[in-house]
Amino acid sequence: MKYAVAALVAVMMIVSNICFAANWVFIISDIDSADDHYIDTDSIEYLKDNSREVWIKTISKNPTPFNGKYIKELLQRHRYTKNKKICVIQTNAYFTDGTNSFETGSGKCHDIPPDTFADEIWKRLFLK
Repeated sequence: MKYAVAALVAVMMIVSNICFAANWVFIISDIDSADDHYIDTDSIEYLKDNSREVWIKTISKNPTPFNGKYIKELLQRHRYTKNKKICVIQTNAYFTDGTNSFETGSGKCHDIPPDTFADEIWKRLFLK
């Protein structure tokens, strides 16, 4: 029972963090997918290792299929490092049928390709 309560408290903390994120700033539109990407500037955390964590919102104008459903919006917590790597910490997918899914990232970091939305976000976090 105490594990169930602890899990519920953890989920409530994660959801409350998302709900209070309020300052969504447009970053870029993806020409190929027609997705719009935003960051929540109120959620930016400057970590001791000089990396940054931030909530990213992607709104899909042309929902993409995923496991038989269509994603209309993604909320993701990303960590960006000074040496241009990105780690997905959490993904919250909202589907066109009204359902959603929440996943924890793998913890693996990947290089940020140039001229991508992740590159634009990295520039916003480290160059401005």
